[in-house]
Amino acid sequence: MLPKITLVAIFYVLGSLSISAQDTPTDINIGTIHSLHSNVLNEDRPYWLSLPANFDPEKPYPVIYMTDGDLSFHFASGMLKQLAATGKIPDIILVSIPNTDRNRDLTPTHTEVDSQGKQQSFLKTTGGGDNFIEFIKTELSSRIEENYTTSKFRIYIGHSFGGLLVTHAFLEHSDFFNAFLAIDPSLWWDDRVMNRNLLEKISQKRSHNSTYYMSSANNDNPLGNTMLEPQMQFMDSLTRWDTDTLNVKREYFSNDNHGSVDLISVYNGLQFIFDKYKLDFEKAVEDPNYLDEHFSNFSKRIGYNFSPGENVINRLAYTYLFVKKDKDKALDLFIQNTQNYPDSSNTYDSLSDAYKEIGNNEMVIKNLEKAIELDPNAEGSKRKLKEFLESDRE
Repeated sequence: MLPKITLVAIFYVLGSLSISAQDTPTDINIGTIHSLHSNVLNEDRPYWLSLPANFDPEKPYPVIYMTDGDLSFHFASGMLKQLAATGKIPDIILVSIPNTDRNRDLTPTHTEVDSQGKQQSFLKTTGGGDNFIEFIKTELSSRIEENYTTSKFRIYIGHSFGGLLVTHAFLEHSDFFNAFLAIDPSLWWDDRVMNRNLLEKISQKRSHNSTYYMSSANNDNPLGNTMLEPQMQFMDSLTRWDTDTLNVKREYFSNDNHGSVDLISVYNGLQFIFDKYKLDFEKAVEDPNYLDEHFSNFSKRIGYNFSPGENVINRLAYTYLFVKKDKDKALDLFIQNTQNYPDSSNTYDSLSDAYKEIGNNEMVIKNLEKAIELDPNAEGSKRKLKEFLESDRE
């Protein structure tokens, strides 16, 4: 038997090794920082990127463009993943844009007069908002859409001056952005220029469906009425515009001020944009027509053709295949998934399972080969094909 002191030493060393192993730090990666040179702005511009959980490079994703990127990125990236995981919104690519000259980029007109009507030298660079939007439309979005598969459904989010520019983009660039989230926007700007512009617009018929969400904060200080009154005035006028092509909402948060309202605004705003997106899975199982009706109605509301998510269809199809024992309905759903997501290896692998249950051996092989063609690293599909061919020869 070893002496007691030796056992103690052994336990001490083992314990130290265990603690050391447990304390080894590892990074948590929530995104990446990139940069591109903007010819429009004549400067290098960084942008922060967060991809959906379980990102698939072949699937098309909506994209959010969000200002004040260095401040908004951390909470927004986590929130998107949480909302998508619960089915309230689809998976979305987040592009956050840090500031270089905030006053220049996030104001649509030039003025050097502040919210209290006083001349201010720090506002001398204002009025570059249209250039900033042009940068997003022609340069940044091109970079994103070259490198990632996107659905061309674009959301623009901004806070304060950012919300002001979001509102300007809503009035002037609804051909590019589909949905707008203006967080406590500074609509006092330039003698309420956005309100005046809106009054000129509301007599015109809109050509694009848009969703516009505005939040208002409880600014219990001299800034309060300066912010709130033009916001209320804007929304009052907006509700008189073409309601067939508009989904609009304003929320007032009494427990949040201008500095804290951004988080809850993004959370509520995204759920408003994607209102009625979430599928009632049990109803979809019971009613074969519900799935198509649900996404058709949602697409009409939002003005963009949204297909049900690949994983949703897969889950529903397998339920019909193995639980409901409705092979024909399951096959229809699996085929629909390959049509909606033709570049996804997984959709063809899943379709092979339906054909196997039906007994169509030729289509089992064909779809597994297609799955492997799309993803040469699809080890599961390779194994299934090998096992199926071996069993078919027996």
